[in-house]
Amino acid sequence: IELSPRLSEAWNNLAIAQEESGNLTQAKTNYLKAIELDPEYWPVYYNMGILLVKTGEIDLAIDSFKDVLLRVPNHADTHYELGSLYANSTNGSQLAVNHWNAFLRYSSDADKKQQVKVKLNNL
Repeated sequence: IELSPRLSEAWNNLAIAQEESGNLTQAKTNYLKAIELDPEYWPVYYNMGILLVKTGEIDLAIDSFKDVLLRVPNHADTHYELGSLYANSTNGSQLAVNHWNAFLRYSSDADKKQQVKVKLNNL
C-alpha cells in the first residue's frame, strides 16, 4: 500500500488479509477503497460479496456478486454463490436454478459440479 496507494489490487489484497485475520470491519473499508480506486477491478466485488455473506448482509452481497457478473458474466464461482444465496431465500428457487445451471456451464470443478447437481435435485 505504501508503494502503490492508488493500486486497487493492493487494497483488495490487504482487505483479504484483514478478513482472514478476522478484522471484517477494516476489510470492508479497504474493499470499498479498492472499488473507489478502480470500479472495474471485478475481483474486489467477489471478495466483498463473500465478506458481506459472512456479516449477514445478504442483499448487499447479492448486489456485489451481480457487479461481478456485469464485468465477467461467465464467472462460475459467482454463479455458485448467487445460486446458494437465492436457494436460501424465499421465492428465490428459480434464480437459484438459473445461477447453478450457469455454474455447471462455466465451471471446470468436477467435485463442486456434482454438489450443485445434488442441490438442484433437492430444490
